[in-house]
Amino acid sequence: MFRSQRMKFLELVVLERDVDRVLEYLGKTALVHLRLSAAARGSSSHCAQSKEYVGRLEEACKYLGVSGECAFSPGDSLPTEEDYTLAQQILAEVDALHAREREGDAPSVPRGKSSVAHDSANEEQFQGEKCALGSMRGPALCALLRRFALQERVHRTRDALESTRHTYRIAGWLPAHEAKDLVAGLDNVTTGRMAVRLFEPQELSFIRDGSEHVPVCYQHGRFVRSYERMVSSYGCPPYGLVDPTPFVAFSYALLFGIMFGDLGQGLLFFVLGLLLRTRRVRALNRWAHLDYVFLSVGFSSMVMGFLTGEFFAHGTLLAPLIRSVTALCGGVPRDHILHLMPSHGSLHTLMAFFGFTLFLGFVINSLGLIINIVNQVRLRHALQQCVQKRECADSSFFGTWLPLQCAYHFLEFHSGSLMRLQWACLSWVFFVKSFWSVCASVCVRGFLKVLACI
Repeated sequence: MFRSQRMKFLELVVLERDVDRVLEYLGKTALVHLRLSAAARGSSSHCAQSKEYVGRLEEACKYLGVSGECAFSPGDSLPTEEDYTLAQQILAEVDALHAREREGDAPSVPRGKSSVAHDSANEEQFQGEKCALGSMRGPALCALLRRFALQERVHRTRDALESTRHTYRIAGWLPAHEAKDLVAGLDNVTTGRMAVRLFEPQELSFIRDGSEHVPVCYQHGRFVRSYERMVSSYGCPPYGLVDPTPFVAFSYALLFGIMFGDLGQGLLFFVLGLLLRTRRVRALNRWAHLDYVFLSVGFSSMVMGFLTGEFFAHGTLLAPLIRSVTALCGGVPRDHILHLMPSHGSLHTLMAFFGFTLFLGFVINSLGLIINIVNQVRLRHALQQCVQKRECADSSFFGTWLPLQCAYHFLEFHSGSLMRLQWACLSWVFFVKSFWSVCASVCVRGFLKVLACI
């Protein structure tokens, strides 16, 4: 969960007669990240023919008013000889109707003649024939368009592969746990006419010299997967390192609820997440991948809003409900479970919650530092990480702040108010951070210069 999936490099050699079906199978499984040749060949005659059919079929769909969307389905396959025959037949019917329509358009009305009614009748006749042909041939036309569009993509990919006269070499990355099933499926497609090898990343020279990097593939649940784009917008972690997405998903939802705790506003976010999840509103489908983001932040905000009694910024609307809940739980009826607004007797709760938020920030920052240190160790940058200026300063700051705060609260509990000790603790922490930053910088530079001389 906290690391990317282990990847393997697939090298596959197939015959020319099998390459189209192999590429179709790989496209439907969507498991292989192809490594295409840098020097791709020009467009082949097969690709040009498929592109021509796609263009003519799109024009036919537009002429007949048929929605020709190329949304591929698992049942789509490469066109057969029957599909070619049917496509030629439908295109011939459309071309014939279009030619008759062009011939029926008179360039001008002769003087002394009135043919407007006649032209209107012809236009209505052509529109009726066009609608009838679209209704009869529309489904077949859309299916043919998807099949020929699939063939065009296959041919375009095939032109970018390394090949000899009779064979093609297909190379790419896939998750290691999917390799066995994929090879078995390829063997079934080619009936054994293939040669396949699997490599670990360390066995490849272009990975060892750093000219290329292993692609990253994650296997997250629905909740964490909705935060992937948010994390990748800051950069995708390299292969083999700790994946921060689960930590971001949990901390983001928690902090959002703490900062924007409101039952009413959280309910709006939660309802928006449900709409994205069910895909009932077509205008929101482009943001459907954020469904669990809105669900999680909405739920977190609702919980925090219920605890504080906030409903659309009103602090009294939920008081009867909260009184019933607190009385049902066996306690004294209260208007707020967490009363954070300034009032008599609420200062202790306010300071406790403030301390909780500071502690939560400390935990999140410490997790970030630990993840970074672990990643640097895996990248074999442990020495630089251990003496890096910023990491040493931040580690000393957070590592000193928590013990001092614990000592302060322990002494305060036993000996009353120690405000001066509080300020002394903070001054000491900031002094340690500044002093350690300068010392770490000097030590790092000196140590690296000594290593360079050696």
